[in-house]
Amino acid sequence: MRKITAIIAVLIVGLCLQTCDRGGKKITLRTKYKPGMKLAFEQVTRGSVLVRSGDSTIHDRTSEITTEQELYVRRMVDDTVAEVVDNRIYHYKHFDKVDSSAADTIEAGPELALYITPSGRVVDFEFTSEEHQGSGTYLKNFYEQGMPVFPEGEISQGYTWTQSYKVISEGEEMTASMTYEIKSFARERGYDCVVIGYDGNLILPIEAKPQDTTQRHGVDRVTARGVIYFAYKEGFVVLERERWILDGDRYTLEKGEERALKVAIEYDIEYVLKRFKQM
Repeated sequence: MRKITAIIAVLIVGLCLQTCDRGGKKITLRTKYKPGMKLAFEQVTRGSVLVRSGDSTIHDRTSEITTEQELYVRRMVDDTVAEVVDNRIYHYKHFDKVDSSAADTIEAGPELALYITPSGRVVDFEFTSEEHQGSGTYLKNFYEQGMPVFPEGEISQGYTWTQSYKVISEGEEMTASMTYEIKSFARERGYDCVVIGYDGNLILPIEAKPQDTTQRHGVDRVTARGVIYFAYKEGFVVLERERWILDGDRYTLEKGEERALKVAIEYDIEYVLKRFKQM
């Protein structure tokens, strides 16, 4: 599970500790969720957000978002699909250059139940709160396009695979594609890991909610590049670093008239395993 921080000095130490295997080592990539398993992660997202309407700048903001995430495997739905409960607490720090406003807030995110196969595919999800159901389409596209689905069988260093999806947004068909590559093997945070690099794009349509008076809609186009350290014996992510560049076209209703907004976001993301426990 994902994700979003800058590559800092700790990375230099991590690189020094890497032990690559170019001798044809083969592994099988699978998640290995079991009932009672608990995983705690910290995600730090740093970057900038620029929102413009015509020639006017609405927001020019720097942000740091620290997310505490806990994943709890509640049960196995059948022999393969795990129900994983996702709870998050967000700590936001913002400074906006436009109006010199600053914010430092803490907010609990909605509880989410994910249904995940051993290949890592999210086959379904649901919010436990009705008020967040309208975000489902955006999140569905993110899980389909932005999460790796592991290939079958044994693979080794140098193996690549590509996941492509057709997306309809604002009546236009577009293609989102992400390519993954087995880069190396490394010892990371006490785990034997496979290092998976990825590079590609996501297309995330924003659909207007019936209850939303602003009728916000549009599309976010994201280019993403990163690296995942996956503990292949235990079956979970240990570390992920990612660079996001988002270009968004969004529209809202204001006083009965549609207003066009251009959104530009750049994020550096670091996602780190903090605790693992099997009940």
